[in-house]
Amino acid sequence: MASSSFQHNHHSPSTVISFFMIVLTESLQNGILKLPNKFSKKYGNGFPNPVYLKPADDTEWKIVWTNKDGEIQFEKGWREFAAYYSLENGHLYVV
Repeated sequence: MASSSFQHNHHSPSTVISFFMIVLTESLQNGILKLPNKFSKKYGNGFPNPVYLKPADDTEWKIVWTNKDGEIQFEKGWREFAAYYSLENGHLYVV
């Protein structure tokens, strides 16, 4: 997890939360990105669903997540996001 800051967006007033991860082959193959346990414990109860990822190209991606055994997992929309940006095993992903 890298940092967090506050920002209003057009969906709702919210906290913008940032973290980083190394993309692993498993998340690309199964279309599920498991967020770090520390992140899930800290933000899991108040984390909006869906979330909107906004990369540097200023597009916006809707990602629906689930909570599986206390772990936040990006599911619907993650596979498409990863494919569009050609994410590969070992890439550093900063959210």
